[in-house]
Amino acid sequence: PTKKAATTSSRRSFSLPKRPYLGMRTSSSDGVVTISSVQRDSPAAEAGLNIDDEVIALNDFRITSSVDRRLSQYEVGDEIELLISRRGQLMKFEIVIGEQEIKSWRLRYASKPSAEQKEQMDLWMNETPDPKSATKKRPRKKKK
Repeated sequence: PTKKAATTSSRRSFSLPKRPYLGMRTSSSDGVVTISSVQRDSPAAEAGLNIDDEVIALNDFRITSSVDRRLSQYEVGDEIELLISRRGQLMKFEIVIGEQEIKSWRLRYASKPSAEQKEQMDLWMNETPDPKSATKKRPRKKKK
């Protein structure tokens, strides 16, 4: 019997913790928290929250400065209840906490980039590609 060589991957995988997300921004002034923006297709938008709604409470706890601080105590998938004042009328909204999308990337240089990687990097950085590092194209077969 032959033994197969073990292969290892040099890729490192990691996962970031899931961050609770409602898809809205708030502003606070003198203990009054109001919604300043609501992202399209977010849990807040799907629940029906609007700009200028005043956030009174989250799960029966008064909100006076930051929704995010209270929200951090919950997990993605949890259902919460927001008490809102809209033009003086109190309204309750049940919202399932979503997961915040990661919108940032981390780039790193390859320690030994191939010629194609060097060319792509030069193009991406709007630099003229180095003719020495340009990828070689295969010659086409001539038709008979």
